[in-house]
Amino acid sequence: MRSVRSWCRPALFFLVGMVLVLAGADDPDAQKRSVDSALSQLREDLHDTEAGLAAAYLALKETEAKIPGAQAALTAAEGQLAAARRCPGRSRPQTCPGEREEGRGPTGRHQ
Repeated sequence: MRSVRSWCRPALFFLVGMVLVLAGADDPDAQKRSVDSALSQLREDLHDTEAGLAAAYLALKETEAKIPGAQAALTAAEGQLAAARRCPGRSRPQTCPGEREEGRGPTGRHQ
């Protein structure tokens, strides 16, 4: 929204300035053409801004849709990292020798 405001204020001052300058001109048709031209340019600028905002909004929504998958991948990677730190040298995260698996006693049998 900030970028829209950054050009709106100068554009508004330009338009008001044009109207004031042209108000003193003698030819009303020339005044109208000049104001119409300024308005046309402002409409084009506004259309370009709307298109940019729409594209940014779509990019934001696409990125937000990827967040849950990225969070799940992060959680899985953190789990693998923790397992690797517990038992260095193992290629797959398993229970290291001497550790107990959940629900198993020191002999490896279910309790």
